[in-house]
Amino acid sequence: IEINEKCERQFGSAEVFKDTHKLHNGLSNQEKLELVYEVNRLSEMYPHLMRAEICSMAGLHYTTFYKWRKQLTKKGLL
Repeated sequence: IEINEKCERQFGSAEVFKDTHKLHNGLSNQEKLELVYEVNRLSEMYPHLMRAEICSMAGLHYTTFYKWRKQLTKKGLL
């Protein structure tokens, strides 16, 4: 408890790691597809950046990008 209180005083919250990439769980396939296309578009614009950096720019975690890309490809949407 003391450590949590100290953390709250120092940082304003006891939560040390905040998930900045959290998206709504109920995204439609179309919404997922738009984010995948956005990552691909940014990759073409910035070929010198790594895919993880591109995904972060699009507001998406890179593992989520690859998971969605695989799902959408299996469904024939990509």
